[in-house]
Order: sequence, then C-alpha cells, then structure tokens
Amino acid sequence: MAYKIQSVVFPKKKYKTSEKAEKWLKKNNYKIKKLKNWDSKTVWRFRQLPPSHFDKKTFRTKTLSNGVELIVGKYMKK
Repeated sequence: MAYKIQSVVFPKKKYKTSEKAEKWLKKNNYKIKKLKNWDSKTVWRFRQLPPSHFDKKTFRTKTLSNGVELIVGKYMKK
C-alpha cells in the first residue's frame, strides 16, 4: 500500500482563477481532468484519483510553501 495524491487544492486568495491553478498543475505534471468544489469560495480542488480508492482513515494534508495543498492517503484501489 503506497501513499498517493488524491487531490490538489489551491487557495483562491493566491490562485484567483482556475486557469492559474491549471497552469501550476501542468507545470508540475499533475492531472487537470476534473475541477471539484467549483462553488467553493475559498479553494480550487483538482481530483487526481477517486477517494473510493483510498483507506479513508489515512487521508492527510501536506501544505507546500506556495500554499498549494496535497491531499494524500494510502492507495487501496478496489
């Protein structure tokens, strides 16, 4: 069981548009297939893998120096 990134989360205060967040994702080789929580007033959330593929008790948040958050957990694909 390896830890993998489930979602990448961007604060809207720093990344004013989803396009700016997508540019960061592309530059850092992450997926840009689906924007989640589009109605959130505070963050842009990009799913990398479905949450159902993880042990839900293992989710953790790692905050990078630029404010981007990585949601990680133990990958348990069903």
